[in-house]
Amino acid sequence: MDFRMKINRKIFGWLTGALALVLVGAVPVCGADGDPDAKQEVRDAAVVAKLKDHKQVSLLYVKGMT
Repeated sequence: MDFRMKINRKIFGWLTGALALVLVGAVPVCGADGDPDAKQEVRDAAVVAKLKDHKQVSLLYVKGMT
């Protein structure tokens, strides 16, 4: 009986480790959307359009922030 429990614990450990590896490997794959990022010019044009719509907006520029 004790021998079976050791085998079951060993199998459980391997299965848990394999599941953890699958989950760690799947996270970056799920996070990649495949769409390219918008170019800076496109983002600038969108911001200018939004700022023209809203008159009471304050802007803060911090050099070095991305």
